[in-house]
Amino acid sequence: SNILHQVLPFHNIFCNLTEEDYNFSNPVSEAEQDITEAVIELYTAKIQHQKTSLTLQRAQVACTISEKVVKEDKQTETIKETVNHTLLLCSQILKLQEECNKLRSQVREVRKERLILKKDSLMNVEEIRKVSKMKEEKVQSMESEVLKRGQEYLEKYLHMAALTGNVFQGLILGSNVNWATDPHLREIILQLEKNF
Repeated sequence: SNILHQVLPFHNIFCNLTEEDYNFSNPVSEAEQDITEAVIELYTAKIQHQKTSLTLQRAQVACTISEKVVKEDKQTETIKETVNHTLLLCSQILKLQEECNKLRSQVREVRKERLILKKDSLMNVEEIRKVSKMKEEKVQSMESEVLKRGQEYLEKYLHMAALTGNVFQGLILGSNVNWATDPHLREIILQLEKNF
């Protein structure tokens, strides 16, 4: 009895093992394997004995109840009421179990939908990130292109203005006009020198 009590926690493990489960990567000694097999056989026999005893007790109770029900007395009425009440409780339990199963399946469906929505939202967020990144890169490339073109146009027009100023200065100087005595020409020449 003490040995059985000590090994009882291992019963479920041993009862559910198959022959394949015994093929460990590290082989066990024959003595340990024999002990394990003996414990399994012992517990299997014990469980079988308990099942048989329980079945016999149920049969005895059922036989006693059926004998009592046949008789018409106060105890029979009590037994019938108890049986009817038990049947009512059992039917209520079955209904509650069905409702519980329905609720569980609904919860599973809701969780599936939630996972799908979460997946979709993550994909949408990733898509939005990609699009915004592409737009940002496009804007940056457009800005750099506009700046580059603006710089090119500015340099071109500055070069043209410098050439025009040089040509104008050359015309004034080449015309042998005394620009220093004429205030308008002097102002133009000084302004051209100042700018370029």
